[in-house]
Amino acid sequence: MPLRLVRRPRRPHFYLRGAVLGQPVFETTRTDDAAAAAAIRDRRHAALLAEGLAARDPGQVPLKAVRDLLASAIAASAGDDARQRQLRALIDEADQALRAIEDAAARTPHTALKRKKPPAGSLPPAALA
Repeated sequence: MPLRLVRRPRRPHFYLRGAVLGQPVFETTRTDDAAAAAAIRDRRHAALLAEGLAARDPGQVPLKAVRDLLASAIAASAGDDARQRQLRALIDEADQALRAIEDAAARTPHTALKRKKPPAGSLPPAALA
């Protein structure tokens, strides 16, 4: 669930509500200006993604999270066209990798994904040594 701006009843400020990398987020923006709150939301989303990805093992980082981080970086670099082109190229690469993974998963039969059990009465390989 992406971060969204909400207002609480009888409160002037906007709040951020949502989840980033599975972690729930509810924070105040400390502003009542919608445009400023949207900019704060974009910066905070990028920061939370970067923090969450930095804390993970590099081999376990989901590609969708990387794509979200790049998309939020594009939103944060609104005036820099060269930077946006670089980030869009990286997003395209992440999309291609995601499609390749999804295609491979679709081609793999479900039975091949299950762990095969040894026949009943057989010993584990460690017991044979």
